[in-house]
Amino acid sequence: MSRQNALSNWPQLSLGVGVSLLLHGALLAALLLFGRELTRSVVPPSPPPSQPVIEAIAIDESRLEQQRQAKLEAERQAKAKAEAEQQAKLEAERQAQAKAKAKAEAEQQAKLEAERQAKAKAKAEAEQQAKLEAERQAKAKAKAEQQAKLEAERQAKAKAEAEQQAKLEAERQAKAKAEAEQQAKLEAERQAKAKAKAKAEAEQQAKLEAERQAREEALQKQLQAESERLRQQHQQQLGQARQRYMAALQAKVERNWNPPLGAKSGDRCQVLVDQIPSGVVVDVKVENCRGSDAFRISVEQAVRKASPLPTPTERELFEREIEFTFSPQ
Repeated sequence: MSRQNALSNWPQLSLGVGVSLLLHGALLAALLLFGRELTRSVVPPSPPPSQPVIEAIAIDESRLEQQRQAKLEAERQAKAKAEAEQQAKLEAERQAQAKAKAKAEAEQQAKLEAERQAKAKAKAEAEQQAKLEAERQAKAKAKAEQQAKLEAERQAKAKAEAEQQAKLEAERQAKAKAEAEQQAKLEAERQAKAKAKAKAEAEQQAKLEAERQAREEALQKQLQAESERLRQQHQQQLGQARQRYMAALQAKVERNWNPPLGAKSGDRCQVLVDQIPSGVVVDVKVENCRGSDAFRISVEQAVRKASPLPTPTERELFEREIEFTFSPQ
């Protein structure tokens, strides 16, 4: 469709191009003519010296008129040139639009044609597929009928064989049932004997287990009692060892204590000692003192002088931080 439109618009396009060429030619001719007239008006021939002054004035006025006319003509031609150029520009734009429209119509026509061909191809393929499907179904139907016939024959044969097999199976089951009943009777007798034996063995085992548990419980109680006695004995020994350890520690601190002036009976301080396992004093804090500052300082100095402190006889009595009350007698 777009190709036909393009062909039908061809005379109009040709006419537009011709008009444009004619306008450009006329414009060029006008410019050449204006140039000659301007040359003649600018360089006039010298008047003969014998003409009078009046004739010279008339000639000057004529030349001025010619120049004015030439100027008007130049302006007209310039305007005509501008109009021609504008017309040519509009014509070029129209032609470009027409060309773009023709191209779009051609592309649309090609697209429609491709779609038509695709539909035609799809239709042909569908018809061919339908034909092949019909042939396939016909073959499948014939094959199914043959298959059904063979299946009917097979089922008839299978039915006869099944009936014979069922008869043999019934005879086998009857025989097996009789054997099973006999076997069940024998198994029941065996299980009854085994149950009675297992019960007697279980009762004997339970009796032996009860006796064993009673012995274990008695032994466990005895061991627990002995363990508790040893624990209490150990705790008592630790308590006595700790008392001896603390007494030795306080005694050594007191031996290294230099009583300050003003110290009196009843002065006391809470001492917190940071030590290492060898008894070397790392740090001393003296708090909650009931006494003077001099007394507090003397207590701290006594602890540092007593380093290393006595170590406990039992390693488990050692404490990194130990606290005691310093109350000199």
